[in-house]
Amino acid sequence: MGRMRPEGHVCTDGVPARGADTSSGQAGADGPGEDRRSYRHLCYPITIESRMPSYSAETYDHPSWLVRFPHRRRMQLVADLLATKRPRRWLDFGAGDGALIRHLLERGALPDTEIVAYEPMPEMFRQLRENLGDFAGRQLMLASDLGAVGPAAFDLVTALEVLEHLRVKDRAAFYSLAATCRPGGCLIEVPVETGPVLALKEFGRVIIKRRRMQFTAKHLAKAIFGFNTGDAQGRYEDGAEGYIFTHFGFDLGTFEAELDRIGTWHKVLHCPFPMLPVGLNQCVMYELTVEPRDTAGIQQAILGAVRSSAAA
Repeated sequence: MGRMRPEGHVCTDGVPARGADTSSGQAGADGPGEDRRSYRHLCYPITIESRMPSYSAETYDHPSWLVRFPHRRRMQLVADLLATKRPRRWLDFGAGDGALIRHLLERGALPDTEIVAYEPMPEMFRQLRENLGDFAGRQLMLASDLGAVGPAAFDLVTALEVLEHLRVKDRAAFYSLAATCRPGGCLIEVPVETGPVLALKEFGRVIIKRRRMQFTAKHLAKAIFGFNTGDAQGRYEDGAEGYIFTHFGFDLGTFEAELDRIGTWHKVLHCPFPMLPVGLNQCVMYELTVEPRDTAGIQQAILGAVRSSAAA
């Protein structure tokens, strides 16, 4: 994967230099005062809002217990699992605001692990620096540019609630990176957006968080009963570009068909209730061993997944 830089400057440790200009200052189409920036995210340019709310504020620290509990429970379960892995070198791909890493470091759970927190979105990276800046430079490296991470292999690569937001070629880039891990060294967590739990999720999004409902009644009913609602967001569209800001349309069955073509995998965790079926949980985690091949071959494998899923 080539070295790709955001707008602004990057220090040798991957943390933007102090004083670097990271904003465009251009008003966006959503109205006056909305600062929008173009950022080269892995393989393509995207436009994001510079005033993104804190991920933790929307999840772990949300005022509503109904929202807060499953996310905090998920964090604890994932942290416990990662602590048992004890990797020598760990890359958290799409680290967000760093709440999970901070939780692990404050517990002293990974004292001998070199951690690289990679987050390409400028506003989220700013939050990452705020939350983890006091740890950086000891056993932690913060990176907004994969080129700054270096070529060394990792024992563990994680993508926790990340891949559902990426297009085909960016998921292929991630799998290429994960192929350098030891067997079973890739952990992927994705949301459950079908089955009975979806009704509760939509209640939280629309009623508690006051977001606009994205499902039509027909699509919501289909998804709750486990049917694929189609690829409206272009997750399997060859050549599509842009970050996918929503979970809408993410289908677990199609994603598992994708994993089938990428390598060997098995489920390792359901969150927040490990003893209950996947359809009654918020998210599911997979342990993956990626079959080595070039990025173009991985892209073709991903595109084949949607065809095999449709045929089934």
